[in-house]
Amino acid sequence: MVFLYTALIMANKYNYHIAYYDVYTVLTQKYSFYELDEKTKELILDYLEEGAEKGNKNCIEQLLLINQQEIKEKTIN
Repeated sequence: MVFLYTALIMANKYNYHIAYYDVYTVLTQKYSFYELDEKTKELILDYLEEGAEKGNKNCIEQLLLINQQEIKEKTIN
């Protein structure tokens, strides 16, 4: 939990682009993104989007993967 706190501070206070992906990493350590509740997913997406806007390639890649999975699920259903 200390690392999550540090990542949040680095992202929110210092706009450190790597910290936005760190927030995603910490929050998805125990459960995958798809197993989380909707509020946590929204929080993660906000941080990934902000990190992507700041040029973080990991954030961009993860957003693409999430979007692909959502499209796949909509196509199946």
